[in-house]
Amino acid sequence: MRADEILTDCLPAVWRVAHALGGSDRAGRSIVETIVGQSLNAMPAWRRDAPPQQWFYHHTVLAARAHQDVPPDPATDTLVEHATPDPAYIAFVRALRHLPRQQREAYLLHYGEGLDDRFLGIAMDCSTGAARTHLAAASAALAKICHGDIDALRDSMAVAYQALTPEQVNVGPQITAFRRHANWRRSVRLTLRLARALILLGALAVTAWYFRGTLASWYDWARSMEHPAETQPTSAP
Repeated sequence: MRADEILTDCLPAVWRVAHALGGSDRAGRSIVETIVGQSLNAMPAWRRDAPPQQWFYHHTVLAARAHQDVPPDPATDTLVEHATPDPAYIAFVRALRHLPRQQREAYLLHYGEGLDDRFLGIAMDCSTGAARTHLAAASAALAKICHGDIDALRDSMAVAYQALTPEQVNVGPQITAFRRHANWRRSVRLTLRLARALILLGALAVTAWYFRGTLASWYDWARSMEHPAETQPTSAP
């Protein structure tokens, strides 16, 4: 498959995961841009039998972790914007955002994205058992914190999560922009390498000229050590 085909297939899930974990539109877009760039760099080294979706889930979660882990404003939370503004639901989302990171990831990826224990482990870079433990801990904590029908609140979250799916995926401009930026960065790196090489050669040339007398004496001394008979006076008969 070509890069644009792979991205077209995988970007909706990347968008959902990025915006759900990021908690805001700004964070979500930043994560998506990071993943598009990383994927275009990584694709040439992918094995043909490796499902691209696994790579995208895993690296989207890692990219989301790189963002500052501060709960978003409930009024602008991506999981609230696409749901009925019910106080109980807003409190549920706030409690979800304050869970430990891996518990929050497991809960959102399982109930929002529909990942099973195996895919949770792949996405979260942990074992299947650890992923199951994080999910169970998150479920227990939310059930204890939130009053009311936890199942209904969870279902509302899942609906809001799925509503994050973009209506249209057009990766062409993103690929073009990334490749243009990558070519520019490559040109800058080559220019810097050439400049460093020229500076080094210039410095060596100046140093050699400045110490030319010393270098010449060293050269003569080295030749005398290699051919001592040529430099010693001949004994009289």
